[in-house]
Amino acid sequence: MKDKVKFLLSTVLEYPLENIDDQFSMNSAQEWDSLKQINLILALEEEFSTYFDDEEIMSMTSLNGILKILSSRP
Repeated sequence: MKDKVKFLLSTVLEYPLENIDDQFSMNSAQEWDSLKQINLILALEEEFSTYFDDEEIMSMTSLNGILKILSSRP
């Protein structure tokens, strides 16, 4: 799951995959703006066949935040 999320982050943000580490967050990349956040959420929902509510989306501002939300899914 982590590799898929890193790949989606890299693709959506147009950010080098090799630069995405465990501490990667919105603060790490200028490319991660509000429009790309929406595109990222849509890509994650499609890839993992799920839907995120507003509260979850607000906490999905880092690799670890995304993984935490996804790991709580059945």
